[in-house]
Amino acid sequence: MKILYFELSKAAEKHPDKIGYSDKINKYTFSQLLELCNNLIYFFKDIPKKSKVILFDVNSVLQYLLLCVSSVIEITYIPLNPWFTEKDVKDILLTYSDSFFIYGSSFRNVNIERIRESLCSSHIFISTKELHEKKQQRNIKIKQRKVESKLIFHTSGTTGKCKGVIYSIQNLVRQGIIANHHLNITSLDNYLNVYPGSHYGGVTAKIQCILANASLYDIPYPTPLIISKTLIDEKITFFVAVPTIWTQLFPFLKLQNKSNISLRMANIASDKITKELMEEVMEYTGAVSIQGYGTTECGLATLHNYKHNIIETGNVGKPLPGYKIILVDEETYQPIKGKNLKGLILIRTSIGMDKYTIDIPFKISKNIYLTNDIGYFDDENNLHICGRLQSFAKINGFRVNLDDIDSFLKQEKQIMSKTVTMEIDSKDKIVIFIESNTEIQKDEIASEIKKSLGSIYEPYDIIRVNKFPRTNETNKIKIGVLKEEFYKQFQQGNKL
Repeated sequence: MKILYFELSKAAEKHPDKIGYSDKINKYTFSQLLELCNNLIYFFKDIPKKSKVILFDVNSVLQYLLLCVSSVIEITYIPLNPWFTEKDVKDILLTYSDSFFIYGSSFRNVNIERIRESLCSSHIFISTKELHEKKQQRNIKIKQRKVESKLIFHTSGTTGKCKGVIYSIQNLVRQGIIANHHLNITSLDNYLNVYPGSHYGGVTAKIQCILANASLYDIPYPTPLIISKTLIDEKITFFVAVPTIWTQLFPFLKLQNKSNISLRMANIASDKITKELMEEVMEYTGAVSIQGYGTTECGLATLHNYKHNIIETGNVGKPLPGYKIILVDEETYQPIKGKNLKGLILIRTSIGMDKYTIDIPFKISKNIYLTNDIGYFDDENNLHICGRLQSFAKINGFRVNLDDIDSFLKQEKQIMSKTVTMEIDSKDKIVIFIESNTEIQKDEIASEIKKSLGSIYEPYDIIRVNKFPRTNETNKIKIGVLKEEFYKQFQQGNKL
C-alpha cells in the first residue's frame, strides 16, 4: 500500500527542484514540501492518537501537507468549506470537541476570536501564519507502519441532509491509484485544480498528484481570467471543471492559439453533460474529454479509456477495478440482468466511504451503496446514466428527496401535496402543489419547511389546486398537468 508521505519523499529525491505545489501566490518544490511536511509531523508527533485536526482555509499548501501527515500520524483530518459562515464553523467545533483548529486569515465574514471566546471546550486555535512560523526540528525519521487516519467531507451528498462523510485515508489513496492509472496521470503532468480543499475533487486532486509526483496548481478563487492565464503560463496538461466554468472560459480560450494550450485532457464534472458542451471543450482546447461516473461516497466508479473520446450524452464508460455496478428494480430491488434494461444503480466497492457522522440509510448492505440514479448497460458494457428517481432532485448542487416535503406536510400539517422540480432560468427549483378547496398560508408553510427540513428544501413556489389531476387507470397524479398549471401562473407573475 502506498503511503503519501513516502511518495512525497520519493518525489523530493527524484525531482527536488521541480514545482510540486502552487497556490498562485507561492510555489513550492518537492524538496521544500518535504521540509514543510517534516515540520508539521514534528509539531503533531506527540498529540493523542486519532486527534481531530480541523482546517478552515482556502486552497493552500497546508491541505496538501496535512494529507501527507495523516498518512504517518493517526489523525482525523477535517477540511472545512471556505464559504462556511461563522455559525457553520462554530457548529463544527461544537460537534468535534477538543480539536486542533487551524484557520486562515482571509475570512471577512467569520470572526475567529468571537468563536474562540464563545466556546467553552478545549480546542487549540492556531493560525496558518503561526504554524508556518514555528521553528521545528526537520531531520526526523518516519517508520513505515499502518496508520488508520480518517478524513471527513461535509456534504449533503445523495440524501440532501447535511452530514460528514467519513473516509479512511487509505481508501482515498486506493481511489487515487486507480484514477491515475486510468487517466494516465504521471510525473509529466501539470494538474490544475479549481475545487476547494474541502471538496472531494479538491482532496483527490492533491492525492493523485502526490502519488504521481505531478505538479499541482491550486486556484483559491478561480475566475475565468485567472484560469485561462494559468492554463497557458503553467502549461497545464490536466484540468477538470463544471460546465459553468467551461462556458465562462470559452471567450478567453477563443483568443488563444491552440499551440499555446498544453492540455491533453479536459474533463467536465457534472450530472448534466451535453454532447455539444464536450465538443466545444475539445474544439477550444484541442484536448481529449472523457466521461465517468461516481459519487462522493464511493469515488470514481466508471470511466472511458483516456485514449478515446466517446461523446455520447450519458455514456460514462465501464466499471473501474474495485467497483461493480448493479442494476435493480426501483421498487423490489431485485437485480436486473440483460443489456439496455433500465434500473436503479447500486455501486459495490470496498474502497468507498466508511460511514456518515449521522445515521442515514445509505448502504443497502456491506459495501453496496445506493445512488438514486437510473441507468442501463449497452451492448459494449458501457454504463449509461438516464436520470434519477423521480422523488430525488439536485438543487443548487445538493441532492434532495422531494418525498421528504410531502411526508412532512402530511404528518405535521395534514396537507396533501405533490412536490416537483421546475426549470426556471436554467436551474431546477422546488415547487409544491397542495390539494385544497380553501386558501392556504404559503409563507407560513414555506417557513416551516425551511425550519424543519433545512434551507435547501425551501420552495421556490407553492401552488394550490382544488383537486389533483389523476390517471384513470392507476390513479397516479398527472405531473405534466400540474407543471402546465405552474407555468401558466408563472407567466402571469403569480409567485410565492
